[in-house]
Amino acid sequence: MTVVADVLTNGRDGRLARQRAFPRWLTVALVFLVVAGFAADRWQRQREVDQVLHGAVSGRQSVYFAEARVGGMLQYLTPVLFRDGLTPSMQSSLDGLLQQAASEGTQSLRESRAALGGTFVLPWHHEARAARDAYVVYLDAVIAKYEAASRDASTLFQTDPAIREDFMTALSALRTAVPHPDLQHGIELVKAGYRS
Repeated sequence: MTVVADVLTNGRDGRLARQRAFPRWLTVALVFLVVAGFAADRWQRQREVDQVLHGAVSGRQSVYFAEARVGGMLQYLTPVLFRDGLTPSMQSSLDGLLQQAASEGTQSLRESRAALGGTFVLPWHHEARAARDAYVVYLDAVIAKYEAASRDASTLFQTDPAIREDFMTALSALRTAVPHPDLQHGIELVKAGYRS
């Protein structure tokens, strides 16, 4: 009795040769998926940083609007506010104008805060998440300041060093999240005109 066997060029049976070819294909596919995953994650991270930076610039513009609105009203009313013979009804009326200006500024701040707070950032993109959260804390502090002023105009004459500290923390977090030099201009826009 003679045994006939099919032998491949490597000397093994066909079944073993086919098993070896599948893992090479799988390896190539996995390498491709890993590279594509890293590229997609990098693209997503950049997109998130862009959105956080855009939200911070928008928030800064809202803060500037509120400051300009209230500052303009203060400048307009200052000669009257500090003159002698101001009756309580006149004082109340002037306070009402300042409270209204603070209230109008608060609306824009709330919208910017909501937009920035709603910016989606993946959990493992820590820098972008920290920048977004720090800027939201800053906007919350400014909103609280103007909400208090919309109820009591005398709070406009009080300084709150915590707001400046919150702003500096947010600015630092933005600088960490935005390493690309082309986007540093956006951070300068956020920093420009800081007065709170």
